[in-house]
Amino acid sequence: MPEELGRGSQDLLPGSGDASAEGIVERIVFENPENGFMVARLRVEGQHELLTFVGNMMAVSPGETIRIAGEVVDDRKFGRQIKVQEYQTVLPSSIVGMEKYLGSGLIHGIGPAYAKRLIDAFGIETLKVIDEHPERLRHVEGIGLKRAGQIRDAWAEQKNIQSIMVFLQGHGVSTNKAVRIYKKYGDGAVSVLRENPYKLIEDISGIGFTGADKIASNLGIEKESESRVAAGLTYMLRDIVGEGHTFAQHRELLDETAKLLDVDREKIQGKLNAMIANRDVIGDEDRIYLHELFDAESDCADHLSRVFHAEKESVTDKVDVAIQWAEKKHSITLSDEQRNAIRTAVDAPVMV
Repeated sequence: MPEELGRGSQDLLPGSGDASAEGIVERIVFENPENGFMVARLRVEGQHELLTFVGNMMAVSPGETIRIAGEVVDDRKFGRQIKVQEYQTVLPSSIVGMEKYLGSGLIHGIGPAYAKRLIDAFGIETLKVIDEHPERLRHVEGIGLKRAGQIRDAWAEQKNIQSIMVFLQGHGVSTNKAVRIYKKYGDGAVSVLRENPYKLIEDISGIGFTGADKIASNLGIEKESESRVAAGLTYMLRDIVGEGHTFAQHRELLDETAKLLDVDREKIQGKLNAMIANRDVIGDEDRIYLHELFDAESDCADHLSRVFHAEKESVTDKVDVAIQWAEKKHSITLSDEQRNAIRTAVDAPVMV
């Protein structure tokens, strides 16, 4: 279990190992909007100094209360800090905390001034009003139909992001990968994962078959499910051709995929047959191709055939004259092998 941090300064962080903390995000020191990576400071109740934390996180803003857990590391620039592996937004439970939360800019349409007006009007029930009765926002001075709609939509988006991040982290996805998954799929992230988590292999950099398979297992996808077998076949086919081949031997692909999945070979053969029939891959009883490599090999063969059968003009008698001219111009002397190679290249329709 991570060590709870509730007192003292950053110097009281353990020298190594896991730790956790809960507090209010005081400020964001650095943030990369492309991948959600940030360096930020956390104010923990009872601590005089701010706690530094880093990690890939979504929709975290100053004034927000969060609970973090991760590894303690020493950084040359920022000192001792928590490298966040999991985090969770904690809704404020006090009037003061609620006002800071709303005034942080986290919800578009609400700044410090409107946060105070909302708290004065609805107190600790403010978020409930925004969530369940947004029409009541118009009773607050300065909030019209347009601003009320902005606040409602921004809060809905914020809740959705939080629920998706909680879902992803709860199913074995690190915060780093969870951010990238959300960046790719947005609000549809949960639907994508429930339908086919193996889609992550092609869509998200850094997630291979093992990572996607772990997520699938956490989601309750059966070991012999068609989506898992199809993903295993595709992954293994790419692995084999990654060694420099344009295709995989049918038998080898079945054997290697059976080892990877720990599934009966007959089950894999049945799915491979279906994939060939659906033209998800190209193959027969001997060779199995990825579409792009089959097309590349076919195009290359067609091109070689076209060049080989193209009409050509014989210029063999001019080659020796050209060689002598080139040797003189560049002050070089070619060997007999080099001269023969040039003669062959000029005369032959195709040469390797």
